[in-house]
Amino acid sequence: MPRPFLFTRSLLIAVGKRPKLICGLIGSYMEWLAIVIPLAGMILFLLMGVKIFVALGFWAVIGYAMVTSWDLAFSRLALVGYHQICNYAYSPLILFILTGEIIVFSGIGSDLYEAMHKWFGQVPGGLAIASTVACALFAAISGMSVAGAVTIGLIAIPEMRQRGYSKPLATGAVIGSGTLAIMIPPSFDFIAYSIMARQSIGEMFIAGVVPGIIEGLIIIGIIMGWAKIHPKAAPRLAAVPWKQKLISLKAVPPVAGLLIFILGSIYTGIATPTEAAGVSVIVALIITAFYRKLTWRNLFTALIHTVTTSGFIFIILIVALFFGYYLTITGVTRMLTSAVMASGFHPKVIMLFIMLLLAMLGCVLDPGSMLFITTPILVPIVSALGFDLVWYGVVLVIAIEMGLITPPVGIQLYVIQGIVPDIPIGDIIRGSIPFMMENVVTLLLLLFFPQIALWLPRTMMH
Repeated sequence: MPRPFLFTRSLLIAVGKRPKLICGLIGSYMEWLAIVIPLAGMILFLLMGVKIFVALGFWAVIGYAMVTSWDLAFSRLALVGYHQICNYAYSPLILFILTGEIIVFSGIGSDLYEAMHKWFGQVPGGLAIASTVACALFAAISGMSVAGAVTIGLIAIPEMRQRGYSKPLATGAVIGSGTLAIMIPPSFDFIAYSIMARQSIGEMFIAGVVPGIIEGLIIIGIIMGWAKIHPKAAPRLAAVPWKQKLISLKAVPPVAGLLIFILGSIYTGIATPTEAAGVSVIVALIITAFYRKLTWRNLFTALIHTVTTSGFIFIILIVALFFGYYLTITGVTRMLTSAVMASGFHPKVIMLFIMLLLAMLGCVLDPGSMLFITTPILVPIVSALGFDLVWYGVVLVIAIEMGLITPPVGIQLYVIQGIVPDIPIGDIIRGSIPFMMENVVTLLLLLFFPQIALWLPRTMMH
């Protein structure tokens, strides 16, 4: 009898004698396929440039269906979408986006930079420091890193170049300070992370205050050190009379008042994040009216931008949360958590590896992909290691900041090149490198001194 026939007959006899064993092997094989195929397909889609919500949603549905059924997969996706869209707790996301869009049209960015220019122009690297402070203040009421970099960069970079600043310093200062928008409240990344990790939006906002201030101070220190080492890269300006300095401060009170209201009301418990967001829209309208920028056309444009941005963010949130359900039902998060806990490494050593992983992902993934893909996977691991999830949210956002200015994907690099196309991308990247190091320093400070992020949230009134 031919050997292939003998082998086939033996296999059939084995299947007949041990049906449970064979079914178990087939079931286990299918479970592994349900993990490997969707994750590999998602990575392939992202590398091909497919939109994140398509890559996440498409393969999560396929993976969920491979484990359960197509009916259950689509039913779960519909339920997740319904619960997210109808959840009143997520309204701060839309309201803060509207606040930022209104502020973008107010012209307050140029006034802020002019004021900071007059106050800091005489110190080493003064114009670059003025850009940092103006970006930080603008970020506090807009929450959009790209908007801050474009608004301040359009004014600051030509001004610095006209005054003799080097191209790397002029662009690097705007790139580094522009990322502060996602750390200083109201941060859209904090809101999205809070939704996915089931953390308090108010606590996340307050947790970003001290790290944001530290980042700003480190950026200013880098600029001053750069100007000291290379004086020709940052010529000093002539002193400005005190009268002009005081007059220029007219742009600061509205911004400072809005920032104090948002953070102060949430910190003291006077208002919830939703209430603070609603009032911030009204205050933003008052500010634009004060600067005579409140027109029906600008308001309509701000509303359209808010609807399109909010819709896109909610689509990503829905598929990202469904992706989290897929990881749970296939046991990916459980297996990863068990493997990490069994490794025997100290929790801080493991967290150091997680930080390194996030930094590496920032080189190849856009910020949205980093947030929405890594959160469902890493949050259970971080929680099992005993780290506070509010603290981890701050760590994640700093890693996203680094991704914003890290080639080849760093969006801030290309945004700045878009507004100053005559500056080579090589100069822009060289200018951003010292500010990448700022992110590394801040991450290490948070790892060894977690109270930097947790002190204020633990003292706030609920």
